[in-house]
Amino acid sequence: MSRDTRHAENSDDREKRIRALEEENARLAGELAAARDNEEQYRRLFENLPVSVYVTDEDGIITDVNLFHVARMGRGRLHKEDYIGKPISTRESLLGAGITGRFEEVLRGVPLVAEGVYFPRVSGGGEGYFNIRGVPMKHGKKVIGAIFISEDVTMLKKIQEELTASKEQLEQLVHSRTAQLGEALQRVKTLSGFLPICASCKKVRDDAGYWTQVEAYLREHSEIEFSHGLCPDCIRKLYPDLPPNVE
Repeated sequence: MSRDTRHAENSDDREKRIRALEEENARLAGELAAARDNEEQYRRLFENLPVSVYVTDEDGIITDVNLFHVARMGRGRLHKEDYIGKPISTRESLLGAGITGRFEEVLRGVPLVAEGVYFPRVSGGGEGYFNIRGVPMKHGKKVIGAIFISEDVTMLKKIQEELTASKEQLEQLVHSRTAQLGEALQRVKTLSGFLPICASCKKVRDDAGYWTQVEAYLREHSEIEFSHGLCPDCIRKLYPDLPPNVE
């Protein structure tokens, strides 16, 4: 093989290697661009989730927190820098809620589900009720971090409490009305049945055997009140001299 032939073959090999490197670079650049797009999509999703999200490393150090959390829990008084790099177990809101131990269990691989946890104070002030979720992040069997999600259910809790109070008031009202109805039915029952009455003076005999005026008996056993007057027959009997049209 001549020297010129070997030189030509070496040139072809170099060109092939250069084309292969260019193709590999193009492929890697495409994968990098795709990864960046995915990262941007993840970031947009992460920041705009309508729930509070913490991300920690395996030691419980906060590595990220979404803007919703900063706005809702921070009440506009805190920034991401007030969270990132801090141990999640030292957050005053979690300490006040008595839930730091449960958060530490997540970093040992135990998922967390807690409903309606009362926070006597949140990071930016005030109080609230939250549903908490904690998910360990693993590489193989090793826990490399955790994601903590908090959903503010304070308004829902207040509505439930108002509904419970309204239900209790309604039950009390029903109980009161039922008792009143029972008393009314008892009075009706008392006045029902056979009632002995004198054929002459019209007195009635009560359960104890005493004779009493019918109006006195009815007044005692019901809510009836009497007003006295004279019927036309009695007026004519008692006052026969009155004109016929005076009644």
